Amino acid sequence: MKNPNVVLKICKEYNAKTIFSALEEAFNLLGGLSKFIKPKAKVLIKPDLYYGTEPNLANTTHPAIIEAVAELLNSQGANCIIADSPNGDFNQYVLDKVYTKTQMLNASNSGYATLNTNYDICVFENPLGVSAKRFYLIDAINDADVIINIGKFRCDNNLGLIGCGQNLFGLVAGKIKNLIKARCYTSKKFFNYNIDIFDTLENKIVLNILDGIVSHETNKDQRILNTILVGENPYSIDCTALKIINENPEKNIFIQEAVTRQKMEYNYQILGDNIEQLIKVDYNYSNPTSYIFNKSLNSLQRQYNSTQKRVIIPYKNCKGCKTCLTACPTHAISIKSSPYGEYAVIDYDKCINCFECVKKCPYKIIETKTPLKYKIIAKNIDKKIK
Repeated sequence: MKNPNVVLKICKEYNAKTIFSALEEAFNLLGGLSKFIKPKAKVLIKPDLYYGTEPNLANTTHPAIIEAVAELLNSQGANCIIADSPNGDFNQYVLDKVYTKTQMLNASNSGYATLNTNYDICVFENPLGVSAKRFYLIDAINDADVIINIGKFRCDNNLGLIGCGQNLFGLVAGKIKNLIKARCYTSKKFFNYNIDIFDTLENKIVLNILDGIVSHETNKDQRILNTILVGENPYSIDCTALKIINENPEKNIFIQEAVTRQKMEYNYQILGDNIEQLIKVDYNYSNPTSYIFNKSLNSLQRQYNSTQKRVIIPYKNCKGCKTCLTACPTHAISIKSSPYGEYAVIDYDKCINCFECVKKCPYKIIETKTPLKYKIIAKNIDKKIK
């Protein structure tokens, strides 16, 4: 488990010099930046660019934070690259627009960091993954020695605090994110997917920073928090962020999963400035629920199901024994009647392609089919995989 202690620094403006001083003090409290960054190290700075919006909307990591971090890393002799995969396609056209809109282009113009132009995808394996064991992530990860994860203090109606822990989802390449969202149809599955990514890259992720100078509430309003959080453990940082907005971290599903998987513990120290003076009792926030209630979820599930290897039950051959009915973990199978007798039917909106019904069918009549769409997507991914 990463060191759970968190440094809290009060910072009241998006000024690179002011942020530089605050971060320098924070790193010193953690043992100094040299503890994490070796000279000439290749550092991937991972901001939150998911929505690709202007900094004044408080939806993305502010460029002043990125510039200050890059300057500090540069003083250690490190070579920095700013890399993320926003929502949408992962290609030059989309990234150029996002870099300009989020002002990452301005941050890189300071000369302390360059922007990622590697659009390849790489497969990462994690045999111990809970929600997944294979991940299609941006190849820029392979070019880096270490990663510094810089999240944004923003809140989502379905997923609660995005923070540092969920910011790692931005490393999933392009529109593959949509398939993952459809696959992880509960918040618990989605949260564990993010923890799986952290597990996979844990040796590379050396520091986590949360931009909370101006935050984004659940109702999309902006809220000034004057806060920067720094630490080795992203879950402890998110836990501290929840305390700032007067939420009990022990009631947060994401934090609960991190504790269950021994990625953090509730007993840790908050170093630096006093948290009590920052707590906001009237912050607009919705704690995540067990299920993700999203207007587009059904369409995402249909998109996922139409592009994945799926189960087919030939109703004429089905014996109606109901073995598959009890084997299905999501109750996606029901029994209907026909002139041929009872037979099983699959609800593809509920099917998660676990293939338990295929394994358990005593008559071995349940088949699998690979749609053309899946073959096309797989071919395009294979082209980009390095």
